[in-house]
Amino acid sequence: MRTEITFTAEEPEDTDTIARMLGVNHVYNALSDIRDEVFRPARKHGYQDADLSALLGEAVPEAEADARLEIIGLLERKFFEILNRHGVLTD
Repeated sequence: MRTEITFTAEEPEDTDTIARMLGVNHVYNALSDIRDEVFRPARKHGYQDADLSALLGEAVPEAEADARLEIIGLLERKFFEILNRHGVLTD
């Protein structure tokens, strides 16, 4: 898809707004990384990050595993609820 857009930044605030808009792909990628690196590993393959693994990974005693998954699930639901509230589309 090819789209051509012309912007005229007459005020300093305009420049900031345009910069934010043009940076939306970076925001999308960051949100995807949060999903993939914080929430998904709890359900799938475990954490690659040593600090997250120590806090939330397999090293957590089995007795605490259900509580760990419940907390991560709650945080994940809240994450997507906030994104949806702001109209952010996620894959």
